[in-house]
Amino acid sequence: MTKKTVNFKKLFISVALIFVFSNSFAQWGIVTQKIEKKLICDVLSTSNPTEFVRGYNFFGPTLSLNENIIHNGIELTDKKSPKTQTGTLQKIFSLKDAGAISRKTGLFYINIYTENVKSYSISIVDNSGHELKKVYALTSDKYQLPVENSLSDFQPVSANDTKNIQTSDNIRLEKLIITLTKRDVQQKVKFAIGECKFSEYSVKDVPARGYFFYELTGNDENRGKSFTVENIGNSYPILSFTMFRDLTSQEFNFLPKYKESDDKLKEQTLMLLRFIINKYPYYNERRISKDAVDHCLGSIISSNLDFGQKLASIDSLVNTFSDGHFYLEKKQTATLSGPVFTKEIADELLITGVLDEDLKKQLSLGARVTKINNVPIDKLIDSLMKFRHYGQLTDRRNQVVSRLLYKAASDSSIITITDHGNEKNVKL
Repeated sequence: MTKKTVNFKKLFISVALIFVFSNSFAQWGIVTQKIEKKLICDVLSTSNPTEFVRGYNFFGPTLSLNENIIHNGIELTDKKSPKTQTGTLQKIFSLKDAGAISRKTGLFYINIYTENVKSYSISIVDNSGHELKKVYALTSDKYQLPVENSLSDFQPVSANDTKNIQTSDNIRLEKLIITLTKRDVQQKVKFAIGECKFSEYSVKDVPARGYFFYELTGNDENRGKSFTVENIGNSYPILSFTMFRDLTSQEFNFLPKYKESDDKLKEQTLMLLRFIINKYPYYNERRISKDAVDHCLGSIISSNLDFGQKLASIDSLVNTFSDGHFYLEKKQTATLSGPVFTKEIADELLITGVLDEDLKKQLSLGARVTKINNVPIDKLIDSLMKFRHYGQLTDRRNQVVSRLLYKAASDSSIITITDHGNEKNVKL
């Protein structure tokens, strides 16, 4: 039998390298924002129990695992509510004991069933008689999706109300007025309320938890359970739910824990990007060489390029993955679609729709667009293809083409078109 020897020097170096690597990002604090709600007033709880009618099935918000089916509701009908004017009905709830609520962080939530209701308005009146109002238009009847709006979406009714709102953020709730407008004045109306609440929300930073974050920082605050069990309301045939991942996407913020020089922070940011890109899970599926990508990242980081150029190079590298869910997000100017629609047909960009009446006099359907702001179409498409788009090459090109005439609301564009052999410029 031969003795096996252990090279403790090599073992020590290996362990040291693992330790250094696993703690090399401990300087980052990774947080996500948690939204918490505090109930200010359950409007229906102020009503007499005899007002409730049984026989409804109100479901709560989508993806709310704890929701319960609500079978009781307060009805507004022709018989139960006085007419304020032809085709309208009104219900007033007293909220004298509700207290105050912030207009900035306050929320109003309602869950209803309707018959023959064209629209309804919610008026919030404070203890000084000032009124905020919001109108909800309905396209169809029966059960409506629950809606929740910020109180900042409610508008003052009069100039005096506006002045009061400008001087005070808090609203001391006095009453809630619901006014219905019938779809057909001759027919009966029904408006049943299953839920109606005021609440306030607060946002706070909490440590991001999960295997990826803990592996990155080595900090216990980022350690997460492998699963969580949620209690489920009576909307579901089971009592509990094992959740291995979040059902909704989140935004995670990486914050330096220690004060560093700008150069040091830039260096750490580039190394962090390298770590994250190395964790991309689909190298094999997409037939991308992980070693080649990492070598390229190392070359970019160690190059003489400035920080902005390095980020641009890393962005270009990641774009070659052609994965719309993995990219470097960049702030871009918000753009809107214009009144002219185009489509690429047989390698030509043709006008397929014009919504503006004045432009219809200048543009013909089928006219060929050759330039936008004096840039040839092919050159413009090639430059825009470098930005983030989804899918394979053809899909990404189609996305670029569909947005060629998008622009900021305050901007204008000049397109060069060829129509029946004649070339001209048209301002959009």
